[in-house]
Amino acid sequence: MSPSPSSCTSTSGSAAASNSPCSPRLKASDVGLEFLAGELKGSHDPSGIVFTVLAAMSGMEREYIRDRTLEGHESARKRGKTIGGAGVTDDDMLSMALHLRDQEMSLRDIAKRLIITTGAKRGQHPSPATVMRVWRSHKPSQSRTGLPSRSITGLLWCIK
Repeated sequence: MSPSPSSCTSTSGSAAASNSPCSPRLKASDVGLEFLAGELKGSHDPSGIVFTVLAAMSGMEREYIRDRTLEGHESARKRGKTIGGAGVTDDDMLSMALHLRDQEMSLRDIAKRLIITTGAKRGQHPSPATVMRVWRSHKPSQSRTGLPSRSITGLLWCIK
C-alpha cells in the first residue's frame, strides 16, 4: 500500500531538511528520484541527500515567491494602484441590494436581479460574493431605513 500524497509533504524546507520519517515509506513503495540528464543523472534513494536538498530548496523558493509577491502588492499600494479588478458596484446597487434584502430574497436571487451599469461588465449580473462585499462595506447609519437618502424609484429597472 502506498502512502497518501499528503502524508509525506511539507510546506517548509526546514521540515524536509531533517530527513523526514516518510523516507522509509517511500523506499518501501519503490518511490525514487531519477534524473535523465545533467550532473545528477541517475536514480536516487528517497532517504538520500538529494531528496532532502531538493525539498529544502523548493520550500525556500515558495517562500521567496510569496515574499516577492507581497512586496509587489505593497509597492503598488504605495503608488496608488489597487490590487484586483475594476469596481462594479455603486450606491445605486447598494440601495437596491438592501431593498431586495429587506424583501427577504435570497442572496443568489438578489445577485440575479442586480445589473452592473458601468465598465467592461456592463449589463452583466454581479456575483453573490460581490453583493456580500457591498453589504459588508455598508454603514447602516446612512439613513433611518438603511437606504441612501435618494429615492429608489429610478432603480426599479433592475428588477426583472
